[in-house]
Formats: sequence, structure tokens, C-alpha cells
Amino acid sequence: MELPELIIKAIKENYPQQNNTWSHWESQVDTAFMQQSLNGQWATFITHIDQHSITYLHLASDLLQAKMNTKFLTDENLLAIREQLDAIYQEVLESELSDEVKSYLIKNLRKLILSIDEYKLTGALPILEAIGTAIGHAHLDNKYKNFLNDTELGKKLLDTLASMANLVTVAVGLPQLTTAIALLTN
Repeated sequence: MELPELIIKAIKENYPQQNNTWSHWESQVDTAFMQQSLNGQWATFITHIDQHSITYLHLASDLLQAKMNTKFLTDENLLAIREQLDAIYQEVLESELSDEVKSYLIKNLRKLILSIDEYKLTGALPILEAIGTAIGHAHLDNKYKNFLNDTELGKKLLDTLASMANLVTVAVGLPQLTTAIALLTN
């Protein structure tokens, strides 16, 4: 639901001359959200958005894509990373890790998996944020840091996070996060 606001903000920042070109599609999308039942189907949502809005949204997407010099993640890349995370998730569930570390890992792995599942709706930024959270937590929690650095499962998670960071930072047009991951192992 926050996505329309983020799109409009990005358009205002990058194309200030496109004054109010979003008003029609914003109205359509807001109506769709307001009338959508949380248990409803996609079809009940999309019926509120006309072709004119879809055309404007495509144009906004193309304009922002060109300005930000980003790339979209492919379904194959997302599926491969998701499968790696699913395997790590299962290993964590079956592991002998402390309850504290296990609980944090389960919560964070779910967040990473959800951000991948929602990529087509929310873009790459939530994936990047989840990676940053997973890496940054090591600076606050020594048990977690030791898990990442001293266990095979931790190293597997770090390798997967590094792969994700490489893919995602290209998609959002940011510097690589792998340097942050490298700092954990020093």
C-alpha cells in the first residue's frame, strides 16, 4: 500500500517537471486498496484499475528505470536464492543452535523469503533491507556473529547473503554490500 507513495516521491525527485501526472493512476490504485478485502482475490483488486492507469504506471516505471540505471531480478535468480534460503531454513529448524540464535534466524529467514516472494510487488529494496538486517545484527549479538563465522551453516548463510547482495544491489543501483559481509569475517 505504500508503493504508490514511493513511486510518486521518486517521480517528484527525479522528474519534477512531471507535475501531477500520477493523479489518475493514484486515484485508481487508492480505490482498489480501499475496496479490497484482505481475503479477496487479485481479480477483485485489479478490476478497479483501468488500462489508462496501467499505461501511466508502465511509463513511470520506464522513466524511473532509465533514471536509476537499475535492472530487474530474473525469476530464475530469485528462485535459486529462495531455494537456498529454504534449505538453510530447514537446516536451522533441525539444528542444535541455541534458542536465541535459532529464533532470530527463523524470524530473519522468513523475512528474507517473504521479501523475495513479494519482489514483483515491492521491488528489491525490501530484500536489500532484510539482507542488511541479517548482516548488521552480527554487530549487536556475539552469539549470532560466532554462528556466522564459526559454523558451516553460518558460512552457508553468509555466502547466500553475499550472492543476494550482489544481485540486489545491481537491481537497486547501489554499491555492493559484500564489503559489509567481508567485515563480519575479519
